[in-house]
Amino acid sequence: MERIARAVHAAGKSFGTFIGKPEEARRARELGAKLLVLGGDGGLLLQAASDAAGVTRKAMGKG
Repeated sequence: MERIARAVHAAGKSFGTFIGKPEEARRARELGAKLLVLGGDGGLLLQAASDAAGVTRKAMGKG
């Protein structure tokens, strides 16, 4: 990503990137990313389903 950031800035352009974890946001911003996309549809749906299952288990006294 560093090589791409340098090339983009040298061309006077801005760039965005996908990040897999929230912790990666800081590094991308340090490199000058203007757009950060966290995860994709599948990962976000999986996380939402996992969260819902956890809430349900807790409500049933199993979590």
